[in-house]
Amino acid sequence: MEGMKWRDVLLNGLRVRMFEVNGISFGVALDVGPRVLFFGEKDFNLFAVLPEVGFQTPDGFWRLYGGHRLWVAPEAMPQTYSIDDGPVDVEVRGKRVTVTGPVEEKNGIRKRLTIKPEEKALRVVHEVENTSRWPLEFAPWAISVLRGGGYAVIPLKPRGEGLLPDRHIALWPYTSLNDERLLFLEDCLVVKHRAVREPLKVGTRGSVAAYWVEGFLFVKRVEESGPYPDLGSNIEVYAGENYIELETLGPLRRVEPGEVHSHEELWEVKRMESPLERGALDEALS
Repeated sequence: MEGMKWRDVLLNGLRVRMFEVNGISFGVALDVGPRVLFFGEKDFNLFAVLPEVGFQTPDGFWRLYGGHRLWVAPEAMPQTYSIDDGPVDVEVRGKRVTVTGPVEEKNGIRKRLTIKPEEKALRVVHEVENTSRWPLEFAPWAISVLRGGGYAVIPLKPRGEGLLPDRHIALWPYTSLNDERLLFLEDCLVVKHRAVREPLKVGTRGSVAAYWVEGFLFVKRVEESGPYPDLGSNIEVYAGENYIELETLGPLRRVEPGEVHSHEELWEVKRMESPLERGALDEALS
């Protein structure tokens, strides 16, 4: 198979290896991560790149960087906020790009992203290897940091019948139901990004989520399995001041030493004039 061509560029001061295939552009960081720092059409990056944003942790200063990253859930300090500011290994084989991070000695894991282009889409495989000498319980957690000013859309499951609950929405402690950024529609939950200092986070369970910004719709598709952390959520949205995160999780399970726990997302980018144009939105998310 003929390999992909690439070029190395600087993106907000970070070295990035850029690829273009089937009308989609994506770029992986070379010196931090593993991270995908660019995804979109040609020169339009759906991702936010914010190398200066971060905060102090017991292990050092953690930088958001932006783009797409791989974490493990449930969230905990300082384990989740592993400092990932060292070089990564980038391997290109045919039409597949694999980015492998160093072993996180304190956490006993190694993270790997494999990007496999498909027709007008990217399949992103997230792998977390248990490098320790004992079993670990975790869920792979795929987080896309997206540029501000848009709308995150999470379809909710159709209403069923009977006496028992069939849908849920998880709320984080810093989230208020009367937040103007939250919009509850008949069949979906919408989070509007606004430049507000206080964060907001919600979660639910599903197989697809999307983010609209500046005429582009970023769609993530996953397979449901479970069980999941975060009150059973596998799709989550976090709204920060300068960005919004569209997140999915794999199932929570026990991972033996030397074993790999993986989670896949399918990424699509579509053109759409307005964020809540129901006919076009329903078609894009079907």
